[in-house]
Amino acid sequence: MNFFQQTLRFFNLFPCPACGEGDGNGVNDFCPECRKKFGAIDPAKRCHGCGGDNDTALALCSLCLQEKKRPWLDALSLFRYENEAREMILKFKSGNHGVIARPLGKLAACAIAAEAWKIDVIVPIPLHFLRKFKRTYNQAELLARQIGDHLDLPVENALTRRYAAGKQAARSRIGRHRSIRHQFEIGDFRRIAGRDVLLVDDVFTTGATCDAASRVLLQNGAKSVRVFTICRTVGYAGRM
Repeated sequence: MNFFQQTLRFFNLFPCPACGEGDGNGVNDFCPECRKKFGAIDPAKRCHGCGGDNDTALALCSLCLQEKKRPWLDALSLFRYENEAREMILKFKSGNHGVIARPLGKLAACAIAAEAWKIDVIVPIPLHFLRKFKRTYNQAELLARQIGDHLDLPVENALTRRYAAGKQAARSRIGRHRSIRHQFEIGDFRRIAGRDVLLVDDVFTTGATCDAASRVLLQNGAKSVRVFTICRTVGYAGRM
């Protein structure tokens, strides 16, 4: 740590972006207290379909076993979407706290590197341009670029949204899949053709968004898709 960073840390000028008060290590890192409160998912015991906690002895959790076959090869999530982790995500995506992408990207890159996945390019889930205009940034893209910087991988905005589908939170599982089914398209297939893709988003709920995006990527020549999300919702089965 250089003198400038030590000074910033001493005066806590760049605090933890989650709580706004804890030691941000001089660079807006998450403080130790917040990291303890984020419900970390053990990657060795995760479901490879959704990245969340696995409640079976198989590769997939009981919820993923009820779903149709996932189009991606593997999935990884850092935290359970509850309590402090949920508040952090809401602040990141809707509270104009893009700075949260930096510490998340560092944690994500370490977790992804530990999996030794074959990745050629990172593709973030896009926002519709109207929603991005309102929010000023796409949280998935910010996160993807931080991961790319740490892992020395290119980031391509290969996907676009055809229309604004509205918020997914109030929809049932079937409703989520129906609303998102034809949302995505490829701008330039050469960005992903023949390449192993890491698809990045903030929260994995039913997997409808990642499912639709992955299928478009594969239909347009991607060699494979793996999914990374910051959080996995806890025990979400959705309303039929």
